[in-house]
Order: sequence, then C-alpha cells, then structure tokens
Amino acid sequence: MKIKRTYRLLDNPFATIFTGPGTDKHETGRQLTTWTRAGNCDTHWQNGGHTRITNGPSMEVTNAKPAQVLEEGVSKLIKCENGDFVVLCDGNIKFKGKNIIFEAEGISPNGNIDIVSNGNITMVTNETVRIQGGEVQIAAEKDVVCDANGFLYMIGDMKNAGHPSIVGTISSFLGGGWAGLLEGVSNQIRGLR
Repeated sequence: MKIKRTYRLLDNPFATIFTGPGTDKHETGRQLTTWTRAGNCDTHWQNGGHTRITNGPSMEVTNAKPAQVLEEGVSKLIKCENGDFVVLCDGNIKFKGKNIIFEAEGISPNGNIDIVSNGNITMVTNETVRIQGGEVQIAAEKDVVCDANGFLYMIGDMKNAGHPSIVGTISSFLGGGWAGLLEGVSNQIRGLR
C-alpha cells in the first residue's frame, strides 16, 4: 500500500512534525520533516538524503566528557564514500587546532592540493617555512623578492636563462666576487633610472 498523503504527527505553537511523501499532485519524496516556528527544518528523503536548514547560528560540541582521552582519538568524523565534500560560506572559513594537516592521497594525476586566491596568500610563522618537492617552480608576473635579515643561501648550479646582468650579479655573489657584485648592483640601479 503506497501512502499518498501527509500525516501530521505533532502540531503545536512551537513545532510541526509530519511524514509522508505528499499528495498525488505534489509528491516530494519527503519521508519525515520537523519544522519549528523559528523556521528551522530537518527533513529525511525517500532517496536517503538528509536536509537541515538552520536560520540562526549552529553549534555542535562533541566528546565533551570523554571517558578516556586518546592521543589520536577521533571526536568527529565525516566520511564521503562517493562524491565531493563542499563547504560554501559568505563569510570567513577558519580552521583552528593544535596541528592542521591537509593530505591528498589520490594516485597521480590526482593527489593535488591547490590554493587559489583573488588576493594575497600569506604564510606567517615564528619557526621555519619548508617547501620540499621533486621540483619547485616559482613563476611571477612581476617581481620575486627574497629579503633576509641574515644570509641568503643559494646552493646549486646557476643556469643563464634571464637578463645577462642579473645572472652576472648573482654569479658574482655566489662566487664571492664582492667587487663584481657591487658593480652589478650599481649597473642595475643605473639601468632603472
């Protein structure tokens, strides 16, 4: 027997709970819905979907009183067995924790982590910033600035692929030829005038 109408299980000044797919003309596939007077809605669908609408702030606290605190104990797990996990936000998105780890475990050509921004990308730490890869490429449409209060180390072979005076300046710097370095810097500054 197929139910073709909605049944109200609860209806009072605070909330309404109803079940059923709707009428013959407006069958929605809805199985169970809780609707509060504030406009919050929680719906379970015939296809296994679940929709939750919250008009105000939404907070969730997990593992508030754990019986045993484990070093790697999981307090919250979201597993997407098929499809993507998407977060859309009109405001800021903040991750805050003791450590934050992003891992992409896909097999090549997947397994990438892309960070795309319309503005600045800033990394700030009181410790060391490490970038390690099979090959590291830095490409800029304008300038590349390396500014160090201490020494600037460049280890490796230098290949001539840019402006000759720039390569000469860097080669002089790496070879310890300070006179050549100062002359190269002087020529660069003169060339900018």
